[in-house]
Amino acid sequence: MRRMTTSKKAPDVAERLKAAREGRGLTVAELARRARVEGEPISRQAVMKIEARDVTNPGVLTVAGLAEALDVPVAWLAYGVGPTPAGLTAAKA
Repeated sequence: MRRMTTSKKAPDVAERLKAAREGRGLTVAELARRARVEGEPISRQAVMKIEARDVTNPGVLTVAGLAEALDVPVAWLAYGVGPTPAGLTAAKA
């Protein structure tokens, strides 16, 4: 019988989004009001679904709007590329 090993999973967009939102001291509703996609606010439900991993691959415009509202790089929020933005602690792996 082959024994499976487990490794630590890298933080995903849901974890980075929640870490950034909480690090900036925002509620889900506040972030939803600040984040924009094509001039319209992102819904509170959309933010909640991303954080809950109900949406695992949010659209690029959504990620860009969230990143701008959180003052974090899009690449960091979407893929974890680069250092953790100033004022935030790294999402736990």
